[in-house]
Amino acid sequence: VNHRVFQATLRDLERLGATVVENVTIGDLDMDRAYVGVRDEVDGWLDGMDGPLLRYADFCDSGQYSGFLFPSAEACKEQAERESDLSRKRAQLREAELRYTANRAHIEQMMDRLDLDAVVFPIEALGPAQFNRSQCNCRVSSVSTTPTIFFQAGWSDDEPRLPIGMQLLGRYGDE
Repeated sequence: VNHRVFQATLRDLERLGATVVENVTIGDLDMDRAYVGVRDEVDGWLDGMDGPLLRYADFCDSGQYSGFLFPSAEACKEQAERESDLSRKRAQLREAELRYTANRAHIEQMMDRLDLDAVVFPIEALGPAQFNRSQCNCRVSSVSTTPTIFFQAGWSDDEPRLPIGMQLLGRYGDE
């Protein structure tokens, strides 16, 4: 299903005037999102919310985290703890920034080599998104700081019919 929807999306883009280069491979990226301060950011955001989750740890305990990212609630909380030790945080944030800069350079070199303005690919590698079963390609933008917009491209054939999304990734600063 994902392939059928993806091919239809490419044909629609061509019909609208885009030049499509198929079978582009982004290649190896460092997908490590560790030490980007997620727990502190989520806790700050939750401070202003009125809801059942009060802290990042509550999110981990709820089981609503991605099974692709964390095998258990304990792993979810352990990652958050490692990220929030203030004595290490500055160096870790610098390491994350260097990883993201290298990833962005890798993507932009591929785009330069193929003369691309943007890259379109499925959000979910396994087809329609399902709770706690994911191979989300959305991490590409989050580990490269490249602008990305997500859009619904079609529907699954299964019942219930689920949306299938695509993403359009551009160059840094070309929002």
